[in-house]
Amino acid sequence: MYTQEELNQLSGRIRTRWIIFAIPELALFTCQVYSLTVRNEVLTTVLSVLICFFAIFFIGTQIVPLIQYRTHVSNMLNGITHTVDGTFSQFDPDESVVAGVRYRAMHMECLEESGKPYDRLFYWDLEKALPSWSKGTPITVTYHDREIADVALAQ
Repeated sequence: MYTQEELNQLSGRIRTRWIIFAIPELALFTCQVYSLTVRNEVLTTVLSVLICFFAIFFIGTQIVPLIQYRTHVSNMLNGITHTVDGTFSQFDPDESVVAGVRYRAMHMECLEESGKPYDRLFYWDLEKALPSWSKGTPITVTYHDREIADVALAQ
């Protein structure tokens, strides 16, 4: 489901957004330096507020979500993963946000060594298309923590 190319693209998008952030931030900072040299207290205060507001808003809405998603993709590619076989049960209708990444909970039924069935919960990344499995479809899930790294139809 995840590729190194996807991770590289995310890193490139983050770099681009930092550049997009830096250009107006540097322009505001330059204006603030000018306002300090001409000793305009009101302009300096207004520019300080704008610099802080823009930084908090832009970083929080444009950069941090990409960093969190890049961390998720990196964990899926390079983290410790486990594999489990079972049958698909259902996707929850509600979205969940875990560590800044949007997921949909997926339930699957697995068998204990004694043959007793039990329900497992995994998180399906909503950046990936939801599969159209029906209840009871045998699947093999590769996961990191509870997040699905890969899934395949079981043989």
